[in-house]
Amino acid sequence: MRHAHSKQDEFTYILQGCPKLYTDAGPTPLLTVMCTGFKAGILDRPPPETMAEMHHPNYVVCSDLWRSVESAHAVGLANMHVTDSLFRESVLPHFGGGPVTLPIAVWVTFCRLLWLAGFSQNGKAYAAANCRARQAATRLAGLAEAHGNVLLNCHGLMNYLIAQQLRANGWPGLAKSGKRFWKCGVNDCGAVNCGLRENVKL
Repeated sequence: MRHAHSKQDEFTYILQGCPKLYTDAGPTPLLTVMCTGFKAGILDRPPPETMAEMHHPNYVVCSDLWRSVESAHAVGLANMHVTDSLFRESVLPHFGGGPVTLPIAVWVTFCRLLWLAGFSQNGKAYAAANCRARQAATRLAGLAEAHGNVLLNCHGLMNYLIAQQLRANGWPGLAKSGKRFWKCGVNDCGAVNCGLRENVKL
């Protein structure tokens, strides 16, 4: 588990099981009857290599979700020119509940595979996420042409889909921005930085 509340403090009491608490320092095993507490906001700070990638962009685009805005502030981006739901993370479909109990990582993997196959219960279809990523990539390309250097601060899976669309449109860049928090990637054809992965994994 990872602290993920932007606007409220969090207190976790372990009733059963042995979850792990993840921070940038690594996993910490928790045992039954242990508890953790966090103030609202981002738990970890961006590493120096991510801070070095910021390069004072001419134009900053951000998801309108509060945790994404907080991440932008954490890397020193005080002013967002655009905050838009177009850049929000795609909601992963899931089941409403049932008798089968599996670790959360197994459920996420299972639901993501079903999502790629067209499953959309309680979420959005993969085709809809891809369509939104195409719209986002087109908008970013236009902003880069107008402003030169654009930085996008959004969420892991949407980062990946947008970067895929940028590459398909002739903007070379890394295939992946990295799996760890705070990683970023650059698509160069006017320098759209399209991969600041924020501190909350979805």
